[in-house]
Amino acid sequence: MRLAARLVLAVAWLIVGLVVGACAALLSSLWWGLLLGGVTTVALAVAARPGWGARVPLAVGWAVAVLRLALRRPEGDYVVGSDTGGYVLLALGLALVVAALVTVPLRARGTVAESASAPPAS
Repeated sequence: MRLAARLVLAVAWLIVGLVVGACAALLSSLWWGLLLGGVTTVALAVAARPGWGARVPLAVGWAVAVLRLALRRPEGDYVVGSDTGGYVLLALGLALVVAALVTVPLRARGTVAESASAPPAS
């Protein structure tokens, strides 16, 4: 049951990342939209717990949404422009993914025998 709850939580963070990334990409051509998207993204990244259950799915969902909207549309135009706002948005996505991966906590996995043979801490 605990694994199922963690999986549901990770999918929820992925969906939140998709929605916020899409909104940030759609508003990136306006200065206040870029600012709002950036502040919202950073606030969510700080609020999400570090690790594979929250921050990484948020970053992946956000990056997928922004990168999908940065590709050429069938009409020949782009949602994310090749202007300053577009480049700032893409740099924010790169920074978000790197920060999410760097802050993944490392768990020391030792066996019971290793911990029993270790000297006591003083």
